[in-house]
Amino acid sequence: MLSHPPARSKRLVRDERGRNKCRPLAASLDVRNAPSWSPDGKFIAVAAYEGDGSRVYKVPVDDGAPVRLVDEFSNWPVWSPDGSLILYAEPLEDRDTH
Repeated sequence: MLSHPPARSKRLVRDERGRNKCRPLAASLDVRNAPSWSPDGKFIAVAAYEGDGSRVYKVPVDDGAPVRLVDEFSNWPVWSPDGSLILYAEPLEDRDTH
């Protein structure tokens, strides 16, 4: 059985009129899962893989450095309707039920 490491994943953005060519959104990030647009359209929250799991980042749409928001494993970021919060999932800790 052959196993191949997952290919690096990226997301592309284009202006709302579709006039400009697509360009990578944060080419340095290995983006996983669905991105989430901020309500004002200026940022995209993404989960990006970093070898030991994914972390949530806030990425400016108009080019700029991504900002890591969470240091622990995190995934599936979603903006609140007013743009003041980014919700995300993280794994539950193992709990001994005995």
